Amino acid sequence: MENGQEFDLPSGAKLYVSVASFAQIKALHDAVFMELRGKGIGSLDVVSIQKTMLGSSDQGLNVLADKFLGLASSKEVEAAVFSCAEKAVYRPDGTEASSVGVTKAIFDDPKTRDRAREDYYSITLNVAQVNLKPFLKALSSLFAARVDQSAATQKSSSEPGPMKEPS
Repeated sequence: MENGQEFDLPSGAKLYVSVASFAQIKALHDAVFMELRGKGIGSLDVVSIQKTMLGSSDQGLNVLADKFLGLASSKEVEAAVFSCAEKAVYRPDGTEASSVGVTKAIFDDPKTRDRAREDYYSITLNVAQVNLKPFLKALSSLFAARVDQSAATQKSSSEPGPMKEPS
């Protein structure tokens, strides 16, 4: 699959996620960050979440868990995820013959609903991760550099300067 990834899901199904268009990804990006911002997430939390999503750290898991319910219940995030999922393929029994497109309908279709509902969070998180990951790599670097710069500035301002001799 071009520009995509395959995932084994908890139910035994398979998911193939292709990269969405820039406009779809940007809508997802904006919906996620607006939701996080509305929940009072700070820039250090964003760095932790990004490192977690990029697979380089587990420190953002607690932050992500706290914010997950807000993201999972956001209609804007859900709409953006399903827009990005329009090229994704769900294979309930893992075979190509069982392939169906990822739409909300798979969660109601008697042929797919039981497995699809079990896989709902895995489907939506994998679609989001595949599409946001390239953007988060660059953003993570920018935030990390700013955090490092801020820490260095605070350290240098708290160090005593050279002593002046009284005149």
